[in-house]
Amino acid sequence: MLRKVWMLVGVVAVSTVNAQVLDTRAVVRPILRLGYSMSYVALDEAYAINNAGVIAGSVGGKAAIFAGGAATILQQPASYTQLRADDIANSGRIVGSGMSAGSRRVLYWENAQSAPLDIGAIARFMFPQSINSQGTIVGYFYPTSMDDLPQGFRWSPTTGFSIITPSGAIQAQPLDVSDTGYVAGVAWYSVIGQQAVRWYPNGAAGRIAGPAYGDRAFDDGSVLGVSAGIGSTLWNLSNTATPVGPAPGTHKVEHRNSSNRWVGYTLPGSQPWTSVGTGAATYLPLPSGAFGFATDVNACGTILGSAQLSDGTARPVYWSKMFCDNAPVLQPL
Repeated sequence: MLRKVWMLVGVVAVSTVNAQVLDTRAVVRPILRLGYSMSYVALDEAYAINNAGVIAGSVGGKAAIFAGGAATILQQPASYTQLRADDIANSGRIVGSGMSAGSRRVLYWENAQSAPLDIGAIARFMFPQSINSQGTIVGYFYPTSMDDLPQGFRWSPTTGFSIITPSGAIQAQPLDVSDTGYVAGVAWYSVIGQQAVRWYPNGAAGRIAGPAYGDRAFDDGSVLGVSAGIGSTLWNLSNTATPVGPAPGTHKVEHRNSSNRWVGYTLPGSQPWTSVGTGAATYLPLPSGAFGFATDVNACGTILGSAQLSDGTARPVYWSKMFCDNAPVLQPL
């Protein structure tokens, strides 16, 4: 997903009964480069894209999705503000959040047409980060105030809430859950400090490496993150570390799709890029004078990110190409 950990966006939301489709005539002509074109997303914030190409985010303080060139506002609970759709699974399930009575609460949509379910709260401020196709949600919470140390949680429709801060850790932030139930994140320990952490489908948690953090979990249990002294790193289930990306120290890797397409951005400079396998980086098109970030990619190779324009305006964008990464190979007759 597009990383949205640190920012709350939006204004007072108005309760809606039916989904609304927003005008997207302001979307400009795509910018082309090396097979990829850039287009603007008609949302204020865009956080994640699924394999169907549906983007989750917010517009006007309301949770919304963007698909087929149009933004659709999801059904909103009454009296909630600062609503957003934080992630969308390949199955179409959506997790979001919003403010209610001074607390930030987690919302779950079974699909884009359903009414949201407030799944309850185990703390005052809850920040969901990821949802998988089975409806499992992970994230973190602050018990009573934002000055508290964050703690990790997991929720599913069948098991409800559980606190998953690892034993011995003083704080934790789970950031991503795979369709197979693996979770990637980070935890802090009083003696050894910051550690990348993997949570297993059976609920167990294990330290991977440190100083490091994990922010993507893949179906095979491998975890993508950043390790001190290496940069972008992939850890397998044996915790063997492999540097990844065109240049791990300068090209931050944000995600990889099932066709081994990597996406990310440069440090410093913030140029969005993509590569396939161990190939060289292709730098994605941006408007003149802009810099940007590529933060998510789906199975087709459509890339989600953001652009900081020369006038200081930040806009969510996506990059697409004519042929999908996972398109079937044509066989000769």
